[in-house]
Amino acid sequence: MRFFGWNIDFLGFSASFVCAVHCISLPVILSLGMFSGSAWLNNEALEITLIVCSVMLASYSLGKSYLKEHRKIRPLLWLIPGVAFLLLAHDLPGNWHHYFMALGGFTLALAHYINWRLLSAHVPVAV
Repeated sequence: MRFFGWNIDFLGFSASFVCAVHCISLPVILSLGMFSGSAWLNNEALEITLIVCSVMLASYSLGKSYLKEHRKIRPLLWLIPGVAFLLLAHDLPGNWHHYFMALGGFTLALAHYINWRLLSAHVPVAV
């Protein structure tokens, strides 16, 4: 099974990874003088949209794969701390917010990657 394409794990991985890169790069980009006018990067609506998309895709993809395909809990064990980091980080002050959001995004991306690997190795049982 190819990872790149229009499967749900690729979309979830991409959303989580973009969320993580956005969160970790924001302090660096805003600290550069020429990008200090880019207030749209520090937009709460953009942040919430990325979080909601990442969590919804992860919940759907990993839950469906667990219930209907491989029955391995490992991706779900990465989903839980990823979502927790995203939710807890929302109220943290300063750069801690960005670091924990990035950690949550990378954790969700890892959960999608592990899920994809399990789906690639899974052989459906013929009934």
